Amino acid sequence: MPGPLFEIDQVQLQFPLGNDLQKLLVASNHMYLFVSRYVYHIDLLNPSEVLRFSYPDSGNATLDQAWVHSNGVHLLIRLTDGTIHFLHAKLLTSFKPLAKLKQIGSSIQDIIFFPEEVPQEGGILFLTYTSTNDIYLGEIKTPTDSKLRVDKHLKLILNESESINGMAYVKNILYIFSGNTSVSTWKFNGAPEGYSEAVSFFKSSTPHSHKYNNSSSSNIGSKSYLTSNNTNSLIYYYGEGQFYTIDSELMLSGIRKLPSLFLDHLLGPIGITPHHVFTKSRGQITFMNKLSSHTTSLNIPTNLASFVCDTKENTFWLYSSNDIYELVIVNEETSVWYDYYKMGKYDESLKCLQPTMTYESDMVLIKKSYELLTSDDANAALKGVSLLAETSEPFEKVLLMLMKNESTLLLLIEYIKAKFYQTKKENSKIRKVILSSWLIRLILTGLYQKNQNSHHEILNSQLTEFLKKNYKVLDTPIVYQIMKDFSAHDKLVEYAEFIQDYETIVNYYIEREDWKNALKYIVHVYNEESLSNEIIYSTATILLLNFPKKTVETWLKFKNIQYERFLAAILVYNRQLKSKKLEENYGCYFLQRIILEKGITNSRIVNNYYLLLLITINSPASNKQIVQILNKTLNFDKNYLLRLSLNQTHNYELAVQFCIHLALFEQALQLALSRDLVELGEFVLIQYDEYLKRENMNSGDGTLRNGALFLDTEEGVINFSAIKLHDKNYSTKEKLKLMFAKYLIDGVIAGQKFSILQEESFEYFSQNGSNDDHHINGETAELNKALHYLLKGGFLMLKDLLPLFPESINISEFKQEIITSLNTYNSNINQLSNEMNESLSIYKKLKEQQVENTSSTEVLTLIEPGESCRLCHKLLVDRNFIVFPNCLHNFHKDCLIKFYLKLKNNYKFRKLYDAFKSGKMVDKHELDALLLTSCPLCNEQNISTVDLALVDPIAHKLLMSEWEL
Repeated sequence: MPGPLFEIDQVQLQFPLGNDLQKLLVASNHMYLFVSRYVYHIDLLNPSEVLRFSYPDSGNATLDQAWVHSNGVHLLIRLTDGTIHFLHAKLLTSFKPLAKLKQIGSSIQDIIFFPEEVPQEGGILFLTYTSTNDIYLGEIKTPTDSKLRVDKHLKLILNESESINGMAYVKNILYIFSGNTSVSTWKFNGAPEGYSEAVSFFKSSTPHSHKYNNSSSSNIGSKSYLTSNNTNSLIYYYGEGQFYTIDSELMLSGIRKLPSLFLDHLLGPIGITPHHVFTKSRGQITFMNKLSSHTTSLNIPTNLASFVCDTKENTFWLYSSNDIYELVIVNEETSVWYDYYKMGKYDESLKCLQPTMTYESDMVLIKKSYELLTSDDANAALKGVSLLAETSEPFEKVLLMLMKNESTLLLLIEYIKAKFYQTKKENSKIRKVILSSWLIRLILTGLYQKNQNSHHEILNSQLTEFLKKNYKVLDTPIVYQIMKDFSAHDKLVEYAEFIQDYETIVNYYIEREDWKNALKYIVHVYNEESLSNEIIYSTATILLLNFPKKTVETWLKFKNIQYERFLAAILVYNRQLKSKKLEENYGCYFLQRIILEKGITNSRIVNNYYLLLLITINSPASNKQIVQILNKTLNFDKNYLLRLSLNQTHNYELAVQFCIHLALFEQALQLALSRDLVELGEFVLIQYDEYLKRENMNSGDGTLRNGALFLDTEEGVINFSAIKLHDKNYSTKEKLKLMFAKYLIDGVIAGQKFSILQEESFEYFSQNGSNDDHHINGETAELNKALHYLLKGGFLMLKDLLPLFPESINISEFKQEIITSLNTYNSNINQLSNEMNESLSIYKKLKEQQVENTSSTEVLTLIEPGESCRLCHKLLVDRNFIVFPNCLHNFHKDCLIKFYLKLKNNYKFRKLYDAFKSGKMVDKHELDALLLTSCPLCNEQNISTVDLALVDPIAHKLLMSEWEL
């Protein structure tokens, strides 16, 4: 198995170092090169830009020590005179002294910065400890003005009783190593946001101290090194191969002492990589695997002085006074994954594997899966079987292992499910169907096994989740069949809802007589535009029969629906309905709502069905509804409904209504009177009057009143006498009136009492002579009431009614009525006489005007409105025009002049016209006479051309030949 590759690459600089490089620092890709007079700053992301800063002018003092923040732009240096200076590589052009550190500068042992994550433009906090074991907290503000001080605060916060060997800040924990055996840790609750918060923390907190060494050797601590990468690792070596660390891999390995092969080369600080620690000796770098303690050496130039680490970018650099090298580590994880694998740290092992190392990944996953399967933790076992499905472990082998024991049903389900999802990605249809069907069957088996009650909730939620996620790729018929085999109807409905198979759901609830839920999903079907509404119509009958009220209310909520398709269900419902009350008939209620409220009156079949139901109910309430419908629409089969009213239900009042709507007034009146429905007969007469009014309004004719024709004109109402018997409508009306009068008179004579006559009074007779009501017998009184009733409309006269009375009635009993009738006739005769005289006068005047017009020399011609000129075809009356009385052709005068001017050989007209234009012509009548000589369209010259051929046979000989057959 190949291990990692370690090598060094020399860095090429743009300027020579001249054997003058004293120190090198690298942080966040910012490199600082310290030479005797300058500090060079190189941004490794843009190495062409090099900044040079001069050391502060401090006599003969030279560089003593330097520290850089992990963000790479905050730099502190100490000169040999003990002064501390600050540089912000982005904002400052020169170092600024930190006066507050002047007193302790020479005794400072180390400076650490915290927190690590600070913006490059922000201020920084730092901790420093001195040779007197004092620990100070300081703050440096980001400079906004080169003249302002940057060291804002410095405060003594701790004093250790023992000598401090090192200090580090890693993952919000401050480590202070003091003496030879103990370490104090201060744990921050997140990085402090400022100086004040940090001071408060140290005042209010107590460190946790513990021993890291139980040895009593006095030599411990004489050779110690502290290394941290400020992120997650720390190593404190305190001699004789012993060390303290928080590095996860070193702690996992269980190493308590560094191996001798590593110690032999340990001459300075220890470097930390993700999976190795290393140290530099003369001419060699020794690497030790943190997990296996295996050591590897790399030969390097002997003149390399030391190394530095960029803990943020995980890069490593070696340098001498004249050269800089980068330590490059390639494939460091390739040997580490197996160490993790052997230790049972499979997740860490997988992290170390490259994407191309599929075999190794598969091996690790298989090992991890089986270990999880053998765990007592049920969740771990489920995770293990899921991982096993992702490996190359044979499918049959795993199935046989899991199927041996019923207790592993959940594991088997998890394994099949994982395999299904793999197949789903591969898009193998057959495998998807097999695995999904098997999985559903396994889950249902677990749900309906008595010994799986403890897992019922888990299995139920698993099946729901699986169906919800994968319903689009499942084979629906197979899934339905499996669920029916287990009688898992609730899951069948759940799956059907996922795939929007509402027809199955509706049928399911109907089978269980759960009408409420059936209607609920009927609504789903309607609301889903992509679904067919057939299920709504096919289930209409059974829902209406068993759940009528809610069913009808649901139907009424549907706007775009074929109401005609509900009619069959309504008929079945009506046939099986025991109650004959209209208010309990929801079929009628539905049709009433859609016709009267929704305005669905254009459907003839809907109207017929509704009226049919109302007729069969045959109650006052239903008859009232029928009248409402008849007044709202005429779009129904009147003949059929009339026959139904007469033959099936014997509802004669309704039959009369239909006769009226069919304009069969005579039959309607006969039917009403034959059934002694006097009030209904009176209603027929009233409806006929209304019918006549509508007919006259539609035709624009006049109105007959008392035998006279009245025409409504703009000038007012003109009254023309008319012979009543010549008017067809009048004749029909008279016939109806006489029929009704005959029935009424015969009934009175027969002793019948009519309610319509009870309101009649005798004031009419009393005012005209005698007030002898008490001398009139009962029959005569009733006849008088009948006469009064029949004559009060003014249509019938007494002469019309007299033939209807039997011979036994004495005419003297109606003396006053006869006088009134004669007076009316006298008035009508006088009116007719006046009209005849007026007509004779008008006739004479018209005759005289005709004679005068005939003897006159003037000729009159009628010009129709909109008449146009026959030459220019524009409106004739817009300009002066000429009309030829014989042929009635019309022309504009100027058009006619232009026409004659265009004619050849018409010299006379042209000469007269020129004379007229020049003013030489005194009398223009000569020109007018010439214009009126003949019509340009039908004069003799034009008439003679009628016999000429349309095409000249000589001039168009070639054209004629083309038409030969």
